[in-house]
Amino acid sequence: MWASKRERLSNSSVAKMNASKSSPDSATTTNAPKCGSVFETFASSTTAHGVAHLVDAKSTIRKLIWLIVVLGVFSGFAYHLSTLVKRYISRPVNVAMTVETPPSLTFPAVTICNVNPIRKSAIENNEVYSDILMASATDVAQYDIVGGSCLDEDFTCTSLPDRLKDIVSQTCIKPYMQCNKNKDCDNFADEAHCYRLSGTPCSDQMFSCANGNCIPNDLLCDYVDNCGDGSDETLEQCPQFANSTCNSQEWRCANGQCIPSDYICDNYIDCGDMSDETQCTEGAVVNVTVGDKEPTPPGPTLNCSSDEFSCGDQCMETVHRCDGISDCPRGSDEDNCNYTYRDPFEGQWYKPYESIIEDRSIFENFQTNVYKDRGFDFIPKLAEDPPIWSYFFISSRLADYSDLRDVMKLTKEQVKNFGHQIEDMVLDCSFAGEKCNLSSDFVSFQDEKFGNCYTFNSGNKGTPLSTTSRPGPENGLKLTLYLEQNEYTSLFGQAAGIRVEIHSQNDTAYPEDRGLGLSPGTYTHMGLRRFVRERKGHPYGKCDDRDFLPTIRDDELDSKTFYSLLSCQKNCLQTKLLHHCGCIIGTIRSNVSNPVPLCGVLNVTQTICSQLIHHLYQIGKLECDCEVPCHEESFKPIISQYVWPSNSYKDGLLSTSYGQNIRTWQLTGNDVRENLMRLAIYYEDLNYERVYEEPAYELPQLWADIGGALGLWIGVSCVTVIEFFEFLVNLCLFAKRRASPSHVTP
Repeated sequence: MWASKRERLSNSSVAKMNASKSSPDSATTTNAPKCGSVFETFASSTTAHGVAHLVDAKSTIRKLIWLIVVLGVFSGFAYHLSTLVKRYISRPVNVAMTVETPPSLTFPAVTICNVNPIRKSAIENNEVYSDILMASATDVAQYDIVGGSCLDEDFTCTSLPDRLKDIVSQTCIKPYMQCNKNKDCDNFADEAHCYRLSGTPCSDQMFSCANGNCIPNDLLCDYVDNCGDGSDETLEQCPQFANSTCNSQEWRCANGQCIPSDYICDNYIDCGDMSDETQCTEGAVVNVTVGDKEPTPPGPTLNCSSDEFSCGDQCMETVHRCDGISDCPRGSDEDNCNYTYRDPFEGQWYKPYESIIEDRSIFENFQTNVYKDRGFDFIPKLAEDPPIWSYFFISSRLADYSDLRDVMKLTKEQVKNFGHQIEDMVLDCSFAGEKCNLSSDFVSFQDEKFGNCYTFNSGNKGTPLSTTSRPGPENGLKLTLYLEQNEYTSLFGQAAGIRVEIHSQNDTAYPEDRGLGLSPGTYTHMGLRRFVRERKGHPYGKCDDRDFLPTIRDDELDSKTFYSLLSCQKNCLQTKLLHHCGCIIGTIRSNVSNPVPLCGVLNVTQTICSQLIHHLYQIGKLECDCEVPCHEESFKPIISQYVWPSNSYKDGLLSTSYGQNIRTWQLTGNDVRENLMRLAIYYEDLNYERVYEEPAYELPQLWADIGGALGLWIGVSCVTVIEFFEFLVNLCLFAKRRASPSHVTP
């Protein structure tokens, strides 16, 4: 039979003691055991698997095999241990979902905005802003330009010889004004060629030009080249021109038209056949044909102020001098002007932005493919604040002028006064069958796009939050809203409706980004489902537990910007703009004495900077430390709509509306659906879905898994750990004895 481990250990120890007694050096080594004996003692007595076999093996090969086995299992354990530690350090979480059913729920905040931010009646008598109403005029985008050509893509009304193109005043219109069946050019040039292009023959009421164009018969022989080739103004077509008589101070055109003699060769076309300019050469003397009629008496003398100049029979502000646009008769406001246009990307324009990113290719791509020139180069800087709208209407590149919405800058007080008022907008309001108090239940704020917006149940006025204990339309919010379409402006009110956003009281409203657009003439039901998301922060994941964001503008100190991913991104973008461009994007001025400046639309440097910052943000090159919030509450609406009011209810609704708001007296049964809408917001169910995170791997689980790995690989338990500790203590004692003086032989 094999001897037990304890018997083998005893026999081995006895043999070693006998050998020690017979050794001549026993006197010097009795009290100094060898390091190997310490390890052998540990290996023979430890409960760890495999170590004893390594010591007891009789042959070198077996020792080598067991050494490989022991090292292998220890390596496997080390790898297993590293995976366990890595998993613990990664702090994984489990995502759980429960459906909570409380006895009642807090009703969400409801923000409503009229999509038209400016009321017509609020600005029509305003000296500065009434020109906004010009956007609906058909001739607002017609202009005469001197010393150059029309703006890019615009249409030139007058076909000029090459020699005159850069020196003669030209009439220009926007490209979308061609072939619209309206006479926008005085000479009909915008419409004359459309019949030929469309393959439509000239009608009996039209004259067929030599070039194939068509013009109305009443434009023949009016001294204006309406055909574009002069065929409507020739002596052959207009024999009466041959008998025309001019006075002593007039010059007779080739077609018989009379013009003042000083109009010849003045770089301004006065003859319908252009003969007053086409026969001119630099330094040449033109023979003047003088008639016998009496000259026209001169107009009255004007007394213009120091900031005005004489412009025909009126005084005009000096801002219109030398702006490239002919405002006065014969373009006198553009005489003796020096026009200079600067390349916005001249030199090393990107140098100030290399602190953000050093990759030159990004700047080159931005300059070539991203930057959008707004075409405002010719507009005087004084025309921005307050805006001179005639300049901007001319430069707009869109038929609806929607690219000009950011031109007007107003204070919050102006936005509040110019926008739709809640007492006009909300005709009827009830919550759970009880009438609302518009002054206490709603809080107003001014939005950059929609102007006045109103939030129900915001909790900002210290009033208790509304709650509901039952689902369904009768236990929610009901609103009857009046759009006032007669107050819409064509620039800002191109769509008609209400913007609605449903959000938590701890979330800032962003109706432009997260709102829903609702149309008039409908009864909209919005059944809500509430969702709550709870995330674990550091060290389990990345989320932000801040309640509020720092303010950028001083006038926002009294308002709260709640933290959300969207608000953080907006805040970061504005902060970067302020740091690198010296301004922020917006249309609402600050009311404080030293406000944060808004980026100017005529400041080319700020325009380039703001577009570049936006581009860097979009491609992920702008560092914004924005994470999802740790606690997030949202509402998902299920929308259904009806036509409202019904034909049978129209008269009753009108009668009720007249009594609620006198401004509705102008409504009739024909336009009630264009101005009124009904809205019901309620919970579909009182339960809500809660999604939350909980730690998936905590410290007790790590210790348990380490114990399992120890048992799996090397059979180690807590007792074995104590044995290893004892082994380390013995090694330390051995080292101490070796280092003591008594160990040295004399």
